[in-house]
Amino acid sequence: MITTYQTKIIHQSDKAKIEWIEEGKIVRKTFTGFIIGEEMKAAFNAGLACLQKNKGRKWLSDNRYVKVYKQEDSDWINNVWFPQTKKAGWKYWAVLEPKDFYGQMSMNRFIKDFAQQGIILKIFHEMDQAVEWLQGVD
Repeated sequence: MITTYQTKIIHQSDKAKIEWIEEGKIVRKTFTGFIIGEEMKAAFNAGLACLQKNKGRKWLSDNRYVKVYKQEDSDWINNVWFPQTKKAGWKYWAVLEPKDFYGQMSMNRFIKDFAQQGIILKIFHEMDQAVEWLQGVD
């Protein structure tokens, strides 16, 4: 099991950071606050492009500081981003659960829907545990 890792920043904005963890071929998405519209879409699309380029199958969502998503952004995630990302080979998802109650409710819908569509996921509260789990799956 690899216990150390370095990240390479793929995309960054005020409320989003997308990183690549080569040790395990993991995209790590970190959102903070109330992220909407084009800023959110650009971050998700940067992660998708990174998965495609590197033939990755693992995604880590650091959502500890996420608030709720707007309905139109949730719809875009479900109807545009998710199908493309799954088609690109996404299989494993580690989620650091939001601390905000409304953020948790928003994430729980994605967790349920994505799991029903074949994504293997686990919920974590610590970054190192999430990375370790992803490094340990195929």
